[in-house]
Amino acid sequence: MIEVGLVGCGGMGTDLARNMAKLEGARLLAAYDSNLDAAKKVTAELGGDVCSQYGQLLGRADIDAVIVATPGYLHAQHVKEAAAAAKHVFCEKPLALSLRDCDDMIRACRKARVKLMVGQVLRLLPLFKESARIVREQLGKPVAMSTTRIGGWGYREGWRSRLETCGGSLLEVNVHEFDYMRHVLGEPVEAFAYGGRFVLDYVDFEDTVYASFKFRGGSIGILKSAVSSAIGQYRGEIICQGGTLFYDNRDGSIRYKKTDSPEVALTRDQIPQGGGVAEEVSEFIKSIEEKRNPSITGEDGRAAVEMALAVRRSAAEGVPVRIGRR
Repeated sequence: MIEVGLVGCGGMGTDLARNMAKLEGARLLAAYDSNLDAAKKVTAELGGDVCSQYGQLLGRADIDAVIVATPGYLHAQHVKEAAAAAKHVFCEKPLALSLRDCDDMIRACRKARVKLMVGQVLRLLPLFKESARIVREQLGKPVAMSTTRIGGWGYREGWRSRLETCGGSLLEVNVHEFDYMRHVLGEPVEAFAYGGRFVLDYVDFEDTVYASFKFRGGSIGILKSAVSSAIGQYRGEIICQGGTLFYDNRDGSIRYKKTDSPEVALTRDQIPQGGGVAEEVSEFIKSIEEKRNPSITGEDGRAAVEMALAVRRSAAEGVPVRIGRR
């Protein structure tokens, strides 16, 4: 049995803990949040003790692992402290808001010989998981990908309205798209973007960004990101050497066609369900039990952060930005 502590008892932390509690091999032992009422609510539902300090949770010898679901600007502190206490760590995305923090977190977990998994869940959600499988098994090498994720931004105040605490929408939201593009196309080598704050007067970061990428081996990708739109849209296209696939997250549909075969259209109920948050917490627990690296590592989380920061820098400076050079 893997005994788990939770830090950060908001919506995402609670969802992660609920899904973990359904596993036979894991149990919530304690929870901490700066809002003690939030921690009390989680433990009242799922069991476990409320800790008044994070150090109190980490000091418990009976806790094997920690789920970190605090705001992004706190991830580095909480992950490094967990590693120092020899706890395995599941960290919600983004891994951190800077590459230096990402590197420090990865280094701390490696030194402590504990697992570090990052909640880049998009590649595990049914629509996206099935799209990647079809591309991989039926359509050949992907050569170009475009993804559009636009809508509104409902956070007029609090930590999600400030760049220094959430990293802006590129880090708070689009690390999902960056990770998925990398999952499908491979390693990025360059980003170029235009963007800015054009509509929203209650945030201090860009609200609209169009970005393009080059990937190792010659593939290309485009992200259209906007939290400034009055109409929502979330869809993508993947062009491969042996065919093309379209996905639409709003209705859960996939359309694909091999070059010399009829088009196939799949509705939401025709796509294998499951996965998502349940799968990622299960994978985290299994990686501990089986003494192996998780399928989504700290390095994966860092790569998505690097793509986001390269896009922001390119949009600010008006130049292409190299990715992947250390």
